[in-house]
Amino acid sequence: MRVRSNKRLASAIISSVMGEYHGYYAGWAARECGDGIVAFVDGKPAGAAVYYEARGSRASIGVVYYVAVLPAYRGMGLGKVLVLSAEELMRDVDVYLATTTEDNVASHKLFSSLGYQVLSWEALEQRVGHRVAEAFYLASCAYEDEVAMYKGSRPGWLDRLRGEPLERMHDVWNRVCLRPYLLRARKRRTLPVIGSVLPL
Repeated sequence: MRVRSNKRLASAIISSVMGEYHGYYAGWAARECGDGIVAFVDGKPAGAAVYYEARGSRASIGVVYYVAVLPAYRGMGLGKVLVLSAEELMRDVDVYLATTTEDNVASHKLFSSLGYQVLSWEALEQRVGHRVAEAFYLASCAYEDEVAMYKGSRPGWLDRLRGEPLERMHDVWNRVCLRPYLLRARKRRTLPVIGSVLPL
């Protein structure tokens, strides 16, 4: 098995496994602020991950944005390989972060097995405080996910993140979430506005 950087192929694999909507956002994040990696088994693409770094003035968050394994290659440990590879490529961040839905038990197990804390946003806020939870939310573009999964990478990360001004995390959110959303809406020639649709 080999893991190589390939933004376009990573996005295509994520699109194939999770749908075009997710492939679009994965491709955007890989191109604009991160990278995409692909795991190859016997020379064939088998899974992919997209990751990026949210850098503040005091602390940095390494976001594992998407992980997807093609059905024929599941159960081989590729998810672990992809997450660990993304972590290695983001080795100088303070904390690693991923998010998912409540019902994605496979993802919960995967990240938990790698030492991540797996918590609902409410439980996360109780554990690390509102400011850090908000930084995580903004950095991860987690508007559809109910669960945060995090693992400290360097001692003192929580204190540094508690002191991090949130403006830079808002910038990450604008770049990774809002901008691709607006561009996608423009392409479709409509922009949702409070329950209605406005032509552009």
